[in-house]
Amino acid sequence: MFEHWQLTEYLEKARQTEPFDPSMYDEDDDPELIEMERQRDIRHSANDLLLVERAKEWLLDDGG
Repeated sequence: MFEHWQLTEYLEKARQTEPFDPSMYDEDDDPELIEMERQRDIRHSANDLLLVERAKEWLLDDGG
């Protein structure tokens, strides 16, 4: 369905987002809430990275 180069190109760019930015929050916001959001972002990023790496193994493995 897709060419090998198309999969390669897409998976190289998958889930490239900006890092967590605590400045998005006001000074009055609860620091614990900000920390929880930062940790949630880290967990989501790690899960996405693992999924992309697994997809690369499954879809781009050339047997070598």
